[in-house]
Amino acid sequence: MSTLQTKICGIRSAASAFAAATASANYIGFNFVTSSKRLIEANEAKTIVKALKEEYPNLNRPKTVGVFANQPLLYINSVAEYCDLDMVQLSGNEPFAFAERVTAPTLKAIKVETNTSRESELKRLDQLAKLAEKKDILIILDKYDPHLQGGTGQIHDWLLAAELAKHHLFLLSGGLNIENINEAILSIRPFGIDVASGIETDGQDNATKITAFLNAAQLTNEGINH
Repeated sequence: MSTLQTKICGIRSAASAFAAATASANYIGFNFVTSSKRLIEANEAKTIVKALKEEYPNLNRPKTVGVFANQPLLYINSVAEYCDLDMVQLSGNEPFAFAERVTAPTLKAIKVETNTSRESELKRLDQLAKLAEKKDILIILDKYDPHLQGGTGQIHDWLLAAELAKHHLFLLSGGLNIENINEAILSIRPFGIDVASGIETDGQDNATKITAFLNAAQLTNEGINH
């Protein structure tokens, strides 16, 4: 059975981190993008990471991920070390060469553009995915928005994503929630999923929604594999 990788992003409370860990999330993300409404201070993230590792001392706990976008390399590496993060996610327009200089294992967001033909965009994404694989970087597929960095919360071209999923591993991001996660998994068959806005209530991460979302996603994935 292929295991669906799950990432809960925009964590700002220990309760949400614990809910994600209890429901078997693979990754939890902390957003350090200064323009993001999900921005968390390094001291707060450090406290949550410490509590998570104390509460879940075994290796099955989620990997902790710091989300950055177009920020200085020194800052990224310093925050990752200070907060004791497992990984770093680059959500800006950083080249892969920049990712290789990050001291922690790296995730890289690739933005799907809609102002070009599906054929040419698929070719571009395929080339980027191949390059990422050579460098052992897992990609996150999100929608391009010139005004937003560190997650858009907007659905992109799922037909294009489904084509890409036939040949490449990626985490599907962008507008996922409890209402559409079943359709997303069934129609795209991604390696994994990444959610932030879909587990929030009034702009705040919600532990109950996190549990429900992860349970729904895992149930759908189990149905595919039986």
